[in-house]
Amino acid sequence: MQFMCNLKKTIALFMVFIMVVASATYLAAEEQSREINLIPVRELFESLGSEVSWDRSNGSIHISGGILNAEIILFTHESMSSANGTPVVLHDGIVFEDGRAFMSLNDLIRIEIVIGGFTGGVRDFYLTPEARDIALYDFDYLVNFVIENSPWDTVIPASLGFDFLEMAGLYREFIENMTPLYDMVYVQELWPIRDEVDARSIAANYLVTLLAQDFQHLFQGIGHLVVRDVDMYRMLYTAAAQTIHDEFVDPFSASFQQARYDVFTSPNVVWFYGEYELSFDETPFQQIPGNVISAVLVEDSVGYLRINSFMNDLEFDDREILPFLQEVADFEHLIIDIRSNGGGLVSYFPSLITSRLINEPTEFSSWEFFRAGETTATIFDLIAYHMLLDADEQDEDFDETWTFGIFPAAEFAESRGMTAFDPVILAGLDYVMYSSSIRMPSEDSVGFEGQVWLLIDEFAASASVNAALEAIQMGAILVGNNTSGVTGTMHVYIGLPNTGIIWRTDIAMFTDSLGNSIEVFGVIPHHYNFPDMDALETTLALIGVEFGVEEIVIPESDSLIFGEWKCSDEDDAHIWLCHLRFLENNRFIDGDGDFGSFFAYDGVIIFVFDDFYGEFIFMYEIDGDELLIFDDEGYGILLYRQ
Repeated sequence: MQFMCNLKKTIALFMVFIMVVASATYLAAEEQSREINLIPVRELFESLGSEVSWDRSNGSIHISGGILNAEIILFTHESMSSANGTPVVLHDGIVFEDGRAFMSLNDLIRIEIVIGGFTGGVRDFYLTPEARDIALYDFDYLVNFVIENSPWDTVIPASLGFDFLEMAGLYREFIENMTPLYDMVYVQELWPIRDEVDARSIAANYLVTLLAQDFQHLFQGIGHLVVRDVDMYRMLYTAAAQTIHDEFVDPFSASFQQARYDVFTSPNVVWFYGEYELSFDETPFQQIPGNVISAVLVEDSVGYLRINSFMNDLEFDDREILPFLQEVADFEHLIIDIRSNGGGLVSYFPSLITSRLINEPTEFSSWEFFRAGETTATIFDLIAYHMLLDADEQDEDFDETWTFGIFPAAEFAESRGMTAFDPVILAGLDYVMYSSSIRMPSEDSVGFEGQVWLLIDEFAASASVNAALEAIQMGAILVGNNTSGVTGTMHVYIGLPNTGIIWRTDIAMFTDSLGNSIEVFGVIPHHYNFPDMDALETTLALIGVEFGVEEIVIPESDSLIFGEWKCSDEDDAHIWLCHLRFLENNRFIDGDGDFGSFFAYDGVIIFVFDDFYGEFIFMYEIDGDELLIFDDEGYGILLYRQ
């Protein structure tokens, strides 16, 4: 895994550009047989809070301050300009029309790259007319698939405030106008950028760059509308292959994974991602030490279990989880902390936590709302074939322990009194898949009879949201802030028909018991944080534990890491890691000036940015005034204490 945050500011600025693109014009560039998106300079930078002025003495435009917090000089009579004192070559230059200055999107991104400190691995991507047609076909296929098979065109306006189709239409214009794109190290290192110059390769390079660098970030994780990189492709491919070759796996899981396997092995997908030699002996999931943290906060009374990510290998993490649950089995309180847990395996929490804590048969129910589409119909047929068999083909207690059905969405919502259901969202849904089952304690259940507390926040996402929903039914009390609106629902992977790029789309939507979309509101805690307290402090206050009691040893980030660190080479491509300030309350500021939360423990450090979906997990080592941060492939960066 390579470092992936070089584009945070570029993405933000690019999205601002979209907001003002209606006032843009186009410049024909006959020598390149393309059109250039031109953006009005004053309107753009003033919308970012910058001051824009004109220097008649040398024909330059001066831009300062604002969100960018940068000093930019654009020379109108030559290609060389500057950003924060660093020279920037403007390929398209400044263009005047009716007394207004315009610059190209391409040059805007060049400036943003320099402002963000990114200096390595940039190349231009241009489309040919034939490649444009290929890219348009695949992009239209992707958008139509999302519209026909998922509810996100109605959920996204309610959650994020913009129209999905209108935004997709703007990106379609980029392709149609053959707008040049930059491909940076971010894409080059995670996706298979091709060197061939045939139309298909050109289209694939261009489209994956557009999707990975910009398009997917618009949705902030909603619906898991994301393109999959090589590492994720290989992990999913391996997991699917191992499942369908496992003679002990249940028929439904085998059939479901077979459908994914067919996508991952289709000729166009293999063409894009390359041949991959499967391993049936090794786990496809990461095994990062320190992912699970446990502690006894009050002897014989309060236990604390922190799970940073559900993406880690289950057997690996269970070496820490099961012994700890056995240790605290008779405690009065168990605090489970999944704040900033970006999700991972949906099966993680039910298998390692829930089944161990329940001490009697417990009912769990769920409902997922769907839009009628070809894909959902196929899945329903698959479910019906494998799960709705005659009772005599099931376990003898099947009918007594499990209820399942597919019902019209509106009728289901009305029958359950879901009065908070957004009527626009409900109108775009056709069916609900309802499931209720009696879950038995696992053979290694500790039968916990105390109170479970679950700590959540706005960075708990995907499988963590599922865990929060399940914890409520287990009787846990949720403390903190609303979770993210990203949930782990039924989802599919599609391979785009020409380029073979894999795109994930969730095809179902969760609600709470009142009909509030989880994707819009998140899971709502029973108790919000008390003033000037975080979720753990609030929970301890609710339990009645006095602060300052010596027995309480709350796991905190490694104190040695606090302070300011810089790398020796300020031109390093990974500038965000080249200048880090670790602050109190587990906050940090990176080299781009972006804020977030961090957790450093037992050689593992986790970064969660305030304005960027996802978490970034690295290993670290401290030796005096030297801090080495490195990924699971051994790539590292050395910083020095300031």
